[in-house]
Amino acid sequence: MDDVGLLNRGMKGGPHPEGKGFNQPREPRPRIRRGEIDSRIRRILWEHPRGLTVDEVGRALTLSRSSTARHLETLATEGEIDLYTYGQTRVFTLPRRVSLASALGQPAHLVLVLSGDLRVLEASDPFLSVFQLKREDLIGSRIGESPFAAYAGERLLEDIRRGTEGKASTSEIDTLVGDEQYSFRARITPLSSSRGAPWIVLSLDDITGAALHRRSLEGIMDDQTLPLFSSSNHILEEILQKRQQEEQMQLIQASMDRAAVPAFWIGRDGRFLRVNSAAAALLGYREGELARMSISDIDADHPPGTWETRWETMKARSATSFESRFRTKKGDLLWLDVRASHVSHRDQEFGLLLAEEITGRKEAEAALRDSEASLRAFFNANPDPSFLVDPEGRLLLVNEAATTLLGTEMARLIGTSIFDSMPEKAASARAVLNEVLEHRRYRIYDDEISDRYFHTILCPILNASGEVERIAIFARDLTERKRVEDALRQANAKLNLLTAITRHDVLNDIAALSMYLALPGISEAQGEGFEVAGKLAPLVRSLQRKMEFTRDYADLGMKTPGWVEVSGAARRGIAGVDTRSLRIDLDLPALEIYADPLFERVVSNLVDNTIRHGEHATLIRFRARIEEGRCTLVIEDDGVGITPGKKEAIFRAGYGRHTGFGLFLIQEILGITGMSIRENGEPGRGARFEIRIPDGGFRIKDGSGGTTW
Repeated sequence: MDDVGLLNRGMKGGPHPEGKGFNQPREPRPRIRRGEIDSRIRRILWEHPRGLTVDEVGRALTLSRSSTARHLETLATEGEIDLYTYGQTRVFTLPRRVSLASALGQPAHLVLVLSGDLRVLEASDPFLSVFQLKREDLIGSRIGESPFAAYAGERLLEDIRRGTEGKASTSEIDTLVGDEQYSFRARITPLSSSRGAPWIVLSLDDITGAALHRRSLEGIMDDQTLPLFSSSNHILEEILQKRQQEEQMQLIQASMDRAAVPAFWIGRDGRFLRVNSAAAALLGYREGELARMSISDIDADHPPGTWETRWETMKARSATSFESRFRTKKGDLLWLDVRASHVSHRDQEFGLLLAEEITGRKEAEAALRDSEASLRAFFNANPDPSFLVDPEGRLLLVNEAATTLLGTEMARLIGTSIFDSMPEKAASARAVLNEVLEHRRYRIYDDEISDRYFHTILCPILNASGEVERIAIFARDLTERKRVEDALRQANAKLNLLTAITRHDVLNDIAALSMYLALPGISEAQGEGFEVAGKLAPLVRSLQRKMEFTRDYADLGMKTPGWVEVSGAARRGIAGVDTRSLRIDLDLPALEIYADPLFERVVSNLVDNTIRHGEHATLIRFRARIEEGRCTLVIEDDGVGITPGKKEAIFRAGYGRHTGFGLFLIQEILGITGMSIRENGEPGRGARFEIRIPDGGFRIKDGSGGTTW
């Protein structure tokens, strides 16, 4: 059977510790009380049963050599540890070892041996007999989960757990075994085996008879003293009341010391009377350090001399609260929300401060203020009226340009509905706002409000869950530009009228000249003059086509662009062309594009181009491709196609066998709203025209009549 070491006070001798010592790096640690240091020394020596020198223990404790030596000598004097001298070297150990058989053979006989992790290693036969336990049920189980735990009680189990720290203890327990009531004196003795494994011995002395005798004496004392107390009820009540108060105070003090909430007890002079461990940990001080300081040493917002005022306020109101910055030992400033109470106890006054750290909240509030200031600066820097509204249309923020437009101060606008500022357009504006909320995409809204024309963009602001939380509205006043555009449009209309009259007269002259050149005998006549006349005929026809083109080009850009339903525009454009046997395939969704009203001419010119140049083309197909938020219209046929060298040239003015303006006109019409066109078909397999639509220039109507952007 293996040997174990029993802490037996007063025994000397033992082996010199092996090795060159117990080395651990020195790290600064908070100051602790003597009892805690003694417990740590016993634990360290228990883990090193061969003993340690003063320097080795000091390094483990991170204490100076003199402090370590003082604690070791005190424990040795009290018999808690043993001291051995080897020449000039002093070695401290737990007391000598004894065998497990010797431990189990103590006079008490009721012995339980535990390992360092509190598993039962062995139990004496009397122990098993008294508690009616089986060895196989007990050996190997943890003490807290063993059958003996029901008899031990929480207090004894806690003493056993403290034994793993090298702490010996003695206590009394009362327990019921079967129908018998027992009283035991329990001794906890830490052990270490010859191999260095930590063990614990629990020995129980049966003191049931002595306990019964003591209770009998206490009963006699109560019988004799009760008449005295009965004659002085107020004395008994006062004693009981004071005892209850003391117990309550002890409970409150213990709770506050262990509470997670930082607590400070401060005297009238502002000095700390006491702090709990949470307060010390929060500020990075030791409790003893704070006890030598005052509130002004750590409160950055209340310098010396201000505590008296706060004390009077706290005393007058019994309780108050404030926010302040407390300085840590490292110099950092922490925001604390402090609830201060004035307390009187046994003719002593003090302030109790309970603190909650709110540094994170303060930083978040500061960041929010900075964000709001930046947002307000951004809004005010915008020369156009800008608004920030909630989903109901209530104004949250407006810039100076908006207040000027509405003629109302900002303070009076905040919280009101934006629709109240435009009652005549409230219905249409609300409909646009609802579209933004539904589709969570920006929306452009152009309308005339109070005799002024505005180009308005509504931009949704989404929260973390993707829902619209706010809407930013930017309204650009285009009234002056609109007036200039209207003036230019009127001027262009007059010029177009003049051009149309002139074109009509020129075309009449050209028609007369063509008729003259077509008279019988002119084209067949011989001679120099007649040859010139024959050459004039094709030139006249070319001039006629160009004059007819000016009629088409005159309307370009004259009307305001708008949303055009592609499928309907394609059908109307095709209807104006003689498609003959050409088959048309319209494979288009409910797509709308932002285009010039002449977009129908784009369709008709492309179809006419296929008829004129496709040669054997039998099919022309219209379809749309939407990928990654981009839209492309594709118009392709199965004709001869276009050779690579002509793919760009065909869009130049005057290129081609006929007027040479058809594809050029298409390119100009599309360019008005930012669209572009190119040809990328394969020669011999047909022409393929792709119209690229810019972002925001298209939308798809869903089946419910709504719009998907």
